[in-house]
Amino acid sequence: MTKIVEYPAIFDDTQNEPGVYSVNFPDVPDALTYGDTLDQAIKRAPGALGISLYGNSDSEMPTPSDLKDVKKDNPQAIVNLVSVDLDDLDVEEIN
Repeated sequence: MTKIVEYPAIFDDTQNEPGVYSVNFPDVPDALTYGDTLDQAIKRAPGALGISLYGNSDSEMPTPSDLKDVKKDNPQAIVNLVSVDLDDLDVEEIN
């Protein structure tokens, strides 16, 4: 069984040293991570999203924002969808 969720994420290095990316999800405010490189930030993003939503029922899941709106609101950043299968999440591995 799979429970895949997908939310827009903002990858932004404007407040850090160049190339160090903060990652946040506008619809899931407690889902935060970073990466010393963009590649590392991209790899960490699903885990941060999954941990924040782990155990939520379908009715408790926030409604994802429209990707175009998030891009428009964050022109300085890289904005992309991040997905995670909550039924296949290994919480111990992420911690």
